[in-house]
Parts: sequence; structure tokens; C-alpha cells
Amino acid sequence: MEATKRWTAAGKDDGVLDAIDQALKAHGWREISRGDGTIEARFGSRLALRIWGVFLPPGRKRFPMRVKIAVDGSEVAADLRSDEGWYLLQMSAMDQVFMDHAARVFEALRDATGNVRHPG
Repeated sequence: MEATKRWTAAGKDDGVLDAIDQALKAHGWREISRGDGTIEARFGSRLALRIWGVFLPPGRKRFPMRVKIAVDGSEVAADLRSDEGWYLLQMSAMDQVFMDHAARVFEALRDATGNVRHPG
């Protein structure tokens, strides 16, 4: 599963990257790495998802995801992917949990960067 959003931030380059870095840390993201105009990070736990599943809060709250964010001037592009690993069957509940997390992640990132507009 994946979701992508693009928007224009109120700041530029390093200031936007700093705001994104702080927002990710504040929301429990880990393994945050910065490159030239990018940030990558991970969230959640495959083990917690396998033990608790998506129907119980401990698994649902720690749904594993990866994000890659690119900043070019004030333009921000965020690509979010699920990172649950291999499963024999895909449950629609996993799709819904991912989409719920994606909406919250994108909202937090846009808020942190002083979103100017939401083009998609």
C-alpha cells in the first residue's frame, strides 16, 4: 500500500526539512535519516502487527510504515508506504488502517511545514 501527497510549504529547504524532522520525531518515527533535500524514516513494528493484528489497538497503533520526503525549495513531496512484510492474504482492514495513518501523517507534516496549499 502506498500514498503520495505534494504541497507547498511556507519555508524553504533546510527550514522545511528541520520542521519535518521534528514532526516525525514528535510522532514516534524512528531511523530518521537526512540526505540532500530528503528525509526517510520508519514507524511502527512488524512484530506488534503480527502479534496483535490490525483489530486490536496495540497492533493498529504501531502499523509499520516507511516515508520518504523530498523538499525542493518550498515544494514538498511525501511518499508513504506500508511496511508490514509478507502476508499470505491481504485484509481490507489493513488497507483502512494504513489510509487512516496516512491521513494523520500527511496532516501532521503539512501542519509542521506551514502548508500554503493542498494540490493533491
